[in-house]
Amino acid sequence: MRVSVTHTCVFAILVAGCGSEGGERASGPLPEDAYVWQLESTGDMREALQKVGPTFREIAALAAEVRWQDGKTTVAVSDADLAGRGAVLHLQAFDGDPGAVTAEVVAAARAIAARHPIELQVAFEAQPDQLGGFTSWITAIRAAVAPLPVVVAARAAWLSSPELPGLVAAADGWVLQVHSFAPPVTAADLEPVPDSAGIAEEIEAAARLGHPFRVALPTHDYLVDLAPTGELVGVRGVGPAEPTVGRVPQVVRSEPVSIAAVLDRLAADRPAECTGVAWFRLPTRSDPTAWQGVTLAEVRAGRVPRGHVVASQVRRGAAVDVAIVNDGTDDILPPPVGFTGGVVQTLVGWRVDGAVIRPPADASPLRPGERRVIGFARTGGGFAVWTAR
Repeated sequence: MRVSVTHTCVFAILVAGCGSEGGERASGPLPEDAYVWQLESTGDMREALQKVGPTFREIAALAAEVRWQDGKTTVAVSDADLAGRGAVLHLQAFDGDPGAVTAEVVAAARAIAARHPIELQVAFEAQPDQLGGFTSWITAIRAAVAPLPVVVAARAAWLSSPELPGLVAAADGWVLQVHSFAPPVTAADLEPVPDSAGIAEEIEAAARLGHPFRVALPTHDYLVDLAPTGELVGVRGVGPAEPTVGRVPQVVRSEPVSIAAVLDRLAADRPAECTGVAWFRLPTRSDPTAWQGVTLAEVRAGRVPRGHVVASQVRRGAAVDVAIVNDGTDDILPPPVGFTGGVVQTLVGWRVDGAVIRPPADASPLRPGERRVIGFARTGGGFAVWTAR
């Protein structure tokens, strides 16, 4: 089952006395932002920005990423156009003293500010017990880039930290990242995340801090890396899903139906401190671990995306290609395909069971618009195919 911190968060914040119960409420549609999370622009990303970028209030682009490894600091700078957009400075896990901001971080922040963004978001890969030290980093970054607003991107897992109120108060604003996946312990704990009720609790807990915030919602899968023996190695929101030495990735999906339920809840009733939604991340056609654009469009429109598969056939000389097509708006697992009027030979993994072509047990989902050939048939005429269950 999903490891949840929400009940602990609510209790801790109430005990700490941050905010009060029964605060102001709001309803109605929320402004929507979206994140672009690529260091190098691609044709697909430029296409997505041109097509749907204007439908968002703000685009926040990854501007630079700072990494610390083996005593060395590396700063990777993106080629994103930041003018008139939000910018994100992503700080990877820091193994030094978090009480002292590094010169490289301040220099990276200044360089981003020179590219004329409308705000600078700072995203830490930090543990809850490190937040007190990072508060001084926000103070130093604000001084370096003033008058550019500095916004903290805070994980939902930090809500239980007594240091979070100080971190949030040191910034000009903050974003609650409910897309942060609470890691399982073993493969047996994996299930789709997040759940709408858990997110609602996190949003209510965040509101009790008393500062306006946006909530970041996921449009991507989580890659949970497990050791061959089943223990957790790590969790990623981006990266290849192929196995590597010592790692066996398992995909855990952010279900669109759950996220659609979150939007419904927020539109009907929410704390007034919740002032917007930020989608992480803007889908592109070539992003294998994110929703397709049509899926996000359905959720934003208040509809629940559904996959829908049809079987098709295309004659090529004496043979007929047998294929399936997802003409719906969400990913869907391939169904069995019934046939009549011919002899079918399947492609690898698929098998013929009487008059039904059955998919492999490990078949990957069909993405919206995807067409997949599953075999071919020899027929003299009267051949027909259909989806079956």
